[in-house]
Amino acid sequence: MTHGGHHCSLEVCNRGCWVSQGRKPGEESTDESEEEDSEEEPKLKYERLANGVTEIMQKDAASCMTVHDKFLALGTHFGKIFLLDIQGNVTQKYEISSVKINQISLDESGEHVGVCSEDGKVQVFGLYTREGFHENFDCPIKVVALHPQFSKSNNKQFVTGGNKLQLYERNWLNRWKTSTLHEGEGTITNIKWRANLIAWANSVGVKIYDISSKQRITNVLRDNTSLRPDMYPCSLCWKDNTTLIIGWGSSVKICVVKERDPTEVRDLPSRYVEIVAAFETEFFISGLAPLADQLVTLYFVKENSEHMEEEFRARPRLDIIQPLPESCEEISSDALTVRNFQDNECRDYRLEHSEGESLFYIISPKDIVVAKERDQDDHIDWLLDKKKYEEALMAAEISFKNIKRHDVQKIGMAYINHLVEKGDYDAAARKCQKVLGKNMELWENEVYRFKTIGQLKAISQYLPRGDLRLRPAIYEMILHEFLKTDYEGFATLIREWPGELYNNMTIVQAVTDHLKKDPTNSILLTTLAELYTYDQRYDRALEIYLRLRHKDVYQLIHKHNLFSSIEDKIVLLMDFDKEKAVDMLLDNEDKISTDRVVEELKDRPELLHVFGDGPFLFQHDRTPVHRASSIKTWRSESGVEELDWPAQSPDLHPTEHLWDGLEWRLRARPSRPTSVSDLTDVLLEEWSEIPISTFLTLWKAFPEEYLHKLFKRDHHKGQKYHERQISLYAEYDRPNLLPFLRDSTHCPLEKALEICQQRHFVEETVFLLSRMGNCRRALQMIMEELGDVDKAIEFAKEQDDAELWEDLISYSIDKPPFITGLLNNIGTHVDPILLIHRIKEGMEIPNLRDSLVKILQDYNLQILLREGCKKILVADSLSLLHKMHRTQMRGVRLDEENICEACHVTILPSDTAQPFSVVVFHCRHMFHKECLPSPGNIPGGQYCNICSAKRRGPGSGILDMKK
Repeated sequence: MTHGGHHCSLEVCNRGCWVSQGRKPGEESTDESEEEDSEEEPKLKYERLANGVTEIMQKDAASCMTVHDKFLALGTHFGKIFLLDIQGNVTQKYEISSVKINQISLDESGEHVGVCSEDGKVQVFGLYTREGFHENFDCPIKVVALHPQFSKSNNKQFVTGGNKLQLYERNWLNRWKTSTLHEGEGTITNIKWRANLIAWANSVGVKIYDISSKQRITNVLRDNTSLRPDMYPCSLCWKDNTTLIIGWGSSVKICVVKERDPTEVRDLPSRYVEIVAAFETEFFISGLAPLADQLVTLYFVKENSEHMEEEFRARPRLDIIQPLPESCEEISSDALTVRNFQDNECRDYRLEHSEGESLFYIISPKDIVVAKERDQDDHIDWLLDKKKYEEALMAAEISFKNIKRHDVQKIGMAYINHLVEKGDYDAAARKCQKVLGKNMELWENEVYRFKTIGQLKAISQYLPRGDLRLRPAIYEMILHEFLKTDYEGFATLIREWPGELYNNMTIVQAVTDHLKKDPTNSILLTTLAELYTYDQRYDRALEIYLRLRHKDVYQLIHKHNLFSSIEDKIVLLMDFDKEKAVDMLLDNEDKISTDRVVEELKDRPELLHVFGDGPFLFQHDRTPVHRASSIKTWRSESGVEELDWPAQSPDLHPTEHLWDGLEWRLRARPSRPTSVSDLTDVLLEEWSEIPISTFLTLWKAFPEEYLHKLFKRDHHKGQKYHERQISLYAEYDRPNLLPFLRDSTHCPLEKALEICQQRHFVEETVFLLSRMGNCRRALQMIMEELGDVDKAIEFAKEQDDAELWEDLISYSIDKPPFITGLLNNIGTHVDPILLIHRIKEGMEIPNLRDSLVKILQDYNLQILLREGCKKILVADSLSLLHKMHRTQMRGVRLDEENICEACHVTILPSDTAQPFSVVVFHCRHMFHKECLPSPGNIPGGQYCNICSAKRRGPGSGILDMKK
């Protein structure tokens, strides 16, 4: 990102080079042997600082630079200082010296500048004030550092470094006091001041001085002493107020200043330094800067030439590394193409950073490059460049509030274009729904583009169909396209799209035209019915649905209340799906009466009745699909019993019987047909020979479904058809006949008895005889025709008639099995002794001993039950008596609300001071003593008159009181 002006942008080659773009005439060309782009996204982006810097570099060379959040301060080899804004524009210029500026120092406020030069000049001055310090020394001053809080009056301090380290402090007389902090170990090449700690480097190593305690607290020795300190200077950087990063040669050390335990030796400084990480790098270090918990390192690189033996200077590298205690992990590495890098030494490069914005400035004599962390826009740029459109779109959607150079919709359009170019039309169409949103113009453009490339089908399922709707012509164009090539797809769109999206009549006409070519096409007919439904032409839709026997016909009737239109189509509906049709008709009796339904079905009795509600047996004709192992397993798990059906048996369906009879007729012919036409003629001939009675017999073989379900739903509905149902049940569905006779209160019993006697239905006849009061005849049928003593005994128990028991015993007396049944079951209904006395002597009765034992056991059980009940009753009576006694023994409260039950006057006198007598019985009735029938003391045997009267009868209590 550029900040205005004319930056020269740099293109990244991760783990490779950085190539200058927008080069002006006269600038150096880049190395042509550039590495190819890596799939790994770079961590930083780079820009060359231009504008005023470009003009400065043409006439001068950079020697040092210091970075503040508000501006940059650049020193040159010709002794000038330039204040620059962050775009590189010159805002102020200072002529300090005629030789190289070695160091520039700024305080934290950016209001004061410290400068030192190669000719020994040191200047400290304010950018907005006249105060300052000017001094010329007789030796070069390599570095200068202001106190971070120099702008405050009590912190007017700075240090300089040449052949010794000197501290300058301004006293209360406004004079500068000088004190030497260190000397004698060579030239001081670097100073960094942070809070109260000053770190500096000389030829021997790095020292740290605590300005608050005025003590030097450490000395970190230089590792590689073979390197010249002036050629490979030390790089210092404070990460925070207590962490110092040291880079020298190819080694890096991270030191932490810690407080010493007060209990340790008093002679030692109050602080000490611990080296928490120390490791070697591949190249020489020119600069260091912190980046969160990582490090940004600027490397000076020398490489061996393939053609020459000596080393040559390569592009400097900017790496991000993760420090470890004894090593480091490389995160990213970028080679930088800076101007004249072939002529630069390690000491010519510097790395400065701005803590506020994570900006890193790579300074070389003829170039300044700015590195910054890549933002979301840069990340999206990289993804788009790598054609990772899906990830770019996702990143833009997540960070849509933060991106500045990109638009989510434009990225989405680029992604759609990419998918179309790849030929992935379905994915492109799917993305349209997300990317185009509610932009109708974009939608229509995409539809026409998909039409141009012949992919309207791909985009059809993603077109907007809610609040946002395109012009009807768009939808009609797609429907016509489907109608030409894909009937099923056309039908799907008609079902899914609301009818308001297109002109219904136009599409109806188009479908009608296609049906002229293919009039029996079920897909087109179904779609046409749906179109008629949208257009509220329900009669036409119903006609098509019934013609097609379509499952949605019942839903259409219900939804649009088309019952008046189906009164003459009931047979057709029931032929299609009897269950649904019957349920619908029964649910809507108010719209289609039962009489109307029965009238319509009079010629189709099989549709008036159902087999019943179960249990069911599964019957099949032993086809392989019915005998598959998976079907058998399902039937077993579901508890479905199978009807034993012999091989080659005809189906229960009446049509199957007709096919079977027709086949036998065909086989019986003396000669068989030899061609399709002969077969057709023979089949028609034999079909016409089948008697009409065969058809009627087969079609009447099913019980009447409608009436049966009507009766199941409500026993009182269709009562005038109950007589008809008796015949149908008797002929076709006897298992449901007896339940019907029991539940129906409207069937004619005489007619039912006649039908059952004609068909010799004993159980049903027994029920009807008992219901008509002829129980003795019913019992006689059970005994004589069924010969079931258990049913006879059960029947006698139900009727509880002594005459029936007498008839049963009389009938059974000469039948040993019946006697055994009676002995085992009559129980408490008849005294077993009466039966035993009537048994003929010498009659052999099966299991007589067991029966007698059972009688005795039953008798003993009855005795035990009676005794147990007696004990329970006595115990309950005693408990209740004790409870009543406790209740009666409680005191009774008398107050003004209680009255005498005889005179109905308040029980207490108005003057309670006078003596009075009151009698209170256990039943809580109260009397004045004088109101009782007998004056004087109450005898112990006297009872409450009211309670006694209740026991003796009305008026007795009053008579007692009158005595």
